[in-house]
Amino acid sequence: MKYTTREAFFAFRRAPILTALSIVTIAFALYTLSVFGLVWLNIERVLEDVEERVEVIAYLKDATEPGEGAALMREVAAYPEVASVAYVSRDDALARARQDLGEYNELYADLESNPLPASVEIALRPGFRRGDQVREVASRVMRFAFVEEVKYGEDWVQKLDFVQGLSLFLGLVVGGIFAGVAFISIGATINLVLLAREEEIAIMKMVGATPIFIAQPFVIEGFAKGVIGALVALVLLTATFSIIESRVVTLEFYTPAQIVGGVVAGGILGAIASLASLRRHLQRW
Repeated sequence: MKYTTREAFFAFRRAPILTALSIVTIAFALYTLSVFGLVWLNIERVLEDVEERVEVIAYLKDATEPGEGAALMREVAAYPEVASVAYVSRDDALARARQDLGEYNELYADLESNPLPASVEIALRPGFRRGDQVREVASRVMRFAFVEEVKYGEDWVQKLDFVQGLSLFLGLVVGGIFAGVAFISIGATINLVLLAREEEIAIMKMVGATPIFIAQPFVIEGFAKGVIGALVALVLLTATFSIIESRVVTLEFYTPAQIVGGVVAGGILGAIASLASLRRHLQRW
């Protein structure tokens, strides 16, 4: 193991130009992939913020007794999908309307009676805000005899479902394409390194070295290059993020766990690309 590790890192000094080219290629490929990932991450965060506004509002009939409203709140609060419930009296509803629609205050002042119904506002837990889940809660609430109407913004909930599904689909497809391009680019660069050491590999095979013995230093070398390339990509991404955030808008960055995972993934990608390129060379001899 000491030999393979020493050989792997000796290659950095033996071919510094090719090593630098490999690291730059890996860094650029991972930088491009991480930029896309960051864009997708922030789109998802925006969609989550919008999703938090999804709620079900049950409007009560005028003749509803206070005890009936309280019973509704207790039963609905026990639903596994429900995060919280809040009762809005007719007076509270009118006060809200006057605050939110101040331009119509004169109209409200001329009212002889309050036309707005009491209601129960139902906030849903994360993971229960999809269109079908919201409809299910709304249909259950509507079964109460003293509930006049239930609203939850069906049209925009459906649009939100569509946008979230589209975002996930594009994230997987485009992310997969970027990952594939990164893998091919890294593999092509590492292939140049292997071609430069073709004679060395041939001699090792001639003296009886096993494929595993031959592959170990190259795989370790590929992993090390992948990690270094990922760290370079992280520096570039951090600089880009800081510039954009200071001049344009506040964005969300990767978490520490995601950063560590990305660096490790860069190493694994480099190791796999090295192994794939080396396998073609070994099969040829």
